[in-house]
Amino acid sequence: MTVLFDSCKQLRHVQLSSKLFKVTDCSGASLAANCPCLTNAKLTQAMTDATIQQLALSCKHLRELDLHRSCAVSCEALQRLLEGCLLLSRLVLPQQLEVGAVVRAMSSRCCCSLSMLEEE
Repeated sequence: MTVLFDSCKQLRHVQLSSKLFKVTDCSGASLAANCPCLTNAKLTQAMTDATIQQLALSCKHLRELDLHRSCAVSCEALQRLLEGCLLLSRLVLPQQLEVGAVVRAMSSRCCCSLSMLEEE
């Protein structure tokens, strides 16, 4: 997976399937580091805080992020995401995280343009 992202520098949209067993945080880090133009991403359950933090550092154009299959995401990583991705307007979270209220509170303190928060 990392080789693919290394050669897709202009990638803007990506939807990673949970059926791909080799998709890991290493893949997520490669995606973020090599695809700075990314605007829309749907991640898998294998993605954790490491991927979210790398997205926050590298993908400043990110507007939509779907994490509803990602179970291992902390409030700290989400805060970094909101602080780093100021264009983020849509964020989909898994219900089991129960962080909707926390993210809403964080987004009121951040300068991001988050206008849609969904829980699935």
